[in-house]
Amino acid sequence: MDAEILTLSTEDKTIETTFTLDGFKPHKSGSYLQRPLQGAIANISQIHSPNRTIRTYELMIENSYSIEKGYSGSAIVSNDQVIGIATDRNSSGKQAYAIPIGYLKEIWEDMPQSLFETEPSEPKSNFSREVFESLESKPLLLFSTDSYVTGGYQKLTEYCFEKRVQTAQQAKKLIYESYFKSELFLAYKEDDLCMLFTKEQLGDAHPYSDNELLYRLYWDNLIVEVRGKFVWRSGFIVGLGQEVLGCK
Repeated sequence: MDAEILTLSTEDKTIETTFTLDGFKPHKSGSYLQRPLQGAIANISQIHSPNRTIRTYELMIENSYSIEKGYSGSAIVSNDQVIGIATDRNSSGKQAYAIPIGYLKEIWEDMPQSLFETEPSEPKSNFSREVFESLESKPLLLFSTDSYVTGGYQKLTEYCFEKRVQTAQQAKKLIYESYFKSELFLAYKEDDLCMLFTKEQLGDAHPYSDNELLYRLYWDNLIVEVRGKFVWRSGFIVGLGQEVLGCK
């Protein structure tokens, strides 16, 4: 069977980068089913060990399929380039981890350069840079707004960029008047988040937390890991949630 030759990409990938991977799962006795899967990078975390710290891509699988045990070692492919290797998964198989392919250079010192993209690639669009260059005044306020208001929440940040906001007040007003206001917390109307909104730390951080509520909040990007603890992305996110859910 002819196989497609892929190059490797050591460029750091971002959240929401889409990918495909191909692997095997046990089928009938003595046979295996090969099935391609699609998904996106849900988060980029760090694995700490006594000797070093490495980055890891947290993968979210689309549709009703899941990563099986036979997918370990599968290539994570984005835009016809290998960006990582699948390592392990959670019990449901809907989420998994991958190590960026750039670490391969550390164990294969004589890696042939032919494995990497050799043709000059088209300059990639940098949305933040385009917005920065298009603003006539006070461009730095837009980027301070990212951390102060949205907490780095990608969809909210991009929405503010698209609308060319230049101050935190403009960003707050824009988000309060947008559909994002309710969409962020729509799935939590039956949960009691009001007590959690009053806490600075929400518990020990782990991407596959046994606490189902924290697990959902983490994968919805409403909470993040800071020094081993789960915390809310920003005070503005907290205030937004309190208003949407009617907390007193």
